Amino acid sequence: EDSKKDQLMKKQPCPCSNPDDCHPISSSVSNASKNSTSTSFHPIRASGEVYGFEGLLNETGQHYNWTHISTVAWAVNDELMCRAHFHGARAIVAPPSFQLELISEMDDPDRAAYIQTWVRSTLAMVQTRHRDGVVFDYENPMPRNSPIGRAYVQLIDATRRAFRSSSSVPLQVTTCVAWS
Repeated sequence: EDSKKDQLMKKQPCPCSNPDDCHPISSSVSNASKNSTSTSFHPIRASGEVYGFEGLLNETGQHYNWTHISTVAWAVNDELMCRAHFHGARAIVAPPSFQLELISEMDDPDRAAYIQTWVRSTLAMVQTRHRDGVVFDYENPMPRNSPIGRAYVQLIDATRRAFRSSSSVPLQVTTCVAWS
């Protein structure tokens, strides 16, 4: 089982034509410093985040206006990740599935252990795939102060803390707010 775990933790080979495009993007690092041969780069915008979203068509980003986009969400396509990084934008993915109803029913020690294991696995997935973070997008109704809501906050907070301290470039955690 340890060999399976070790294989999961190893970075996948860089799928980009320029290996520099597999490094995480930070707000203080632009492609100018990563890729001196690039004439088309844009650092993370000081005016704030502008998100692009990969659709269901397995987008590669070739038609995106990269002068505005600072982050592409649901960037499962390696080519899109490479293109985003080339243009100085982050590429984030959805985290592995989680069952908030189940997590919310666990007692505190079991919930904490589950979340810690889930966060480690999620961090490993993001790092091995050369991504810049995750976007949480829980669509179900979530009443204020509900056990499910508290479990969601605990999961996101634990992820944020781990991603912020994971490397010299903090990884991004984005949350779409429930509509309820």
